[in-house]
Amino acid sequence: THQADILLHVFGALFFVLFSSFRFFVNAALLERPLVIGFAWAAFYGDLDLTLKLCLFYELFWLDGIPAGTHIPPNAAASTLAGLSLVHVFRLTSPAEALFVVATTAMLG
Repeated sequence: THQADILLHVFGALFFVLFSSFRFFVNAALLERPLVIGFAWAAFYGDLDLTLKLCLFYELFWLDGIPAGTHIPPNAAASTLAGLSLVHVFRLTSPAEALFVVATTAMLG
């Protein structure tokens, strides 16, 4: 019927808009930012306070590394994941304890 054709056309247009919007609304480069990695790490391992403090340091340390044009930034995800892994393995609980880890892993990018 005519109403079914109109409904199908509307849903087809909405489907197209929904999935083509991912090209512009979801940026894969944002998924590898240290704060996003920190939120995911905190969701899995539960230490929100120290995790976000560490990731905030890494985010500010690599702040000028947003990929634009021909500039290829260092891999901030490598240093963030290495730092979080070491803090988790050695069960460090304060930023003062994690200072050596941060100082050594910040240069991995």
